[in-house]
Amino acid sequence: MTVFWLIFIAMRGATAWWLLLHPTHALVLTLIFVIVASVVIGNLVSGFELGSGTFGFWLLAAAYGPLLPCLLAIALSLFDHPMPASAQGALLALSGLDTLLVRPIMSAFASGRPARVVMRVPTVLAILMAAPLVLLIFWRR
Repeated sequence: MTVFWLIFIAMRGATAWWLLLHPTHALVLTLIFVIVASVVIGNLVSGFELGSGTFGFWLLAAAYGPLLPCLLAIALSLFDHPMPASAQGALLALSGLDTLLVRPIMSAFASGRPARVVMRVPTVLAILMAAPLVLLIFWRR
């Protein structure tokens, strides 16, 4: 778990730094990280050997860590003028929506089901998140 969180925070910081230098890369980076996350989760679902998911778990941290800076950069790039601080605060508050809604729903869904079945839900959510990103990429061009 320590390595997971170190990778998560390091990738979040590295992505924020990269997006500071190259703000136009936000859409493509977000799409790449979402696709990598869905592929890794899909592969973790199919792993049957004990300890076979360690590298995948770390790779998942590298894919999930940068998502918040990427999504914030997308939101900031959609406006021609500076985004109000209240709107940025609202976007950050939405990240807490996971704690309020998604976790209790996933806990209820997970009870009595094997982990492989439960892990399919984040895989599908990541794929569904990729669809609007592809549309945004083509809309912005």
